[in-house]
Amino acid sequence: HELFNEVNLKKIPKDKKLIVVCHTGTRAAAATMALRAVGFMNAFMFKGGIIELSAEAGRSVVGVLW
Repeated sequence: HELFNEVNLKKIPKDKKLIVVCHTGTRAAAATMALRAVGFMNAFMFKGGIIELSAEAGRSVVGVLW
């Protein structure tokens, strides 16, 4: 909900690619679509989230402390 605060939206660059990532990709998909709806056509998401990213990297995120 804080992402779409006007002050925070002004901090997001429009001249660079934005990669939105969450754990499974569901929230990232919603945030990416919402960002695009308000003019951030440079917003993209990593399909499958951190889980898929870690699988592609050959690692498991289960049990990892952040």
